[in-house]
Amino acid sequence: MPDHDGFRVLRVDLRSHNITRSGDLGGPQLAIAYGAGGVWVIGADNSLRRLDPTTLEVTATVDGVATSYEGYEPKIVLAQGGVWVSDALSHSVARVDPGRLQVTYRRGLAGDGIAFGAGAIWSADGKSSVWRLSGDAAQRIRAGAGAIDVAAGPRSVWVVNWRGHTLVRIDASRRRAVRRFSLGREPVAVAFGGGYLGVVVR
Repeated sequence: MPDHDGFRVLRVDLRSHNITRSGDLGGPQLAIAYGAGGVWVIGADNSLRRLDPTTLEVTATVDGVATSYEGYEPKIVLAQGGVWVSDALSHSVARVDPGRLQVTYRRGLAGDGIAFGAGAIWSADGKSSVWRLSGDAAQRIRAGAGAIDVAAGPRSVWVVNWRGHTLVRIDASRRRAVRRFSLGREPVAVAFGGGYLGVVVR
């Protein structure tokens, strides 16, 4: 997990509950993902780092991937052979090639959260929509007031709207919102996995 205040990455052994710490990475660490031969973490210095999963030593650094500010932190997802990073501050999505260690794609239209599901990358725009990215195509799908984060499964995409205090289900094949749930409080994040959907509210 990223250690914001400790400037490190922490690995927790789920059996022993022992914690292994990386070295000081020089600044707050904001988002993390595993795959493509390493642990990938994005820091407040705009750099994406690849860490060895065993030693947690930095094995590569890609500068200038995503900007950040408190409340506008980037997120990471590994999909379609790339490391995808959302940038809420500059309203963009970037793809880093894990082999070449270069940004090979950047699209300025969303950036509030990022997810992979139903064969596409999904990202909210912080305003009213979610964008479906597939190849060079980008499709806008209306989601509600203040679409701030997104999660995706094989058939559905879930969006939380901070202004509307709602959770919205998008049918991935029909590419439109099909159901809306009132949360009663302001949501800030959503996640999907293992058959469960989780929403963080404040």
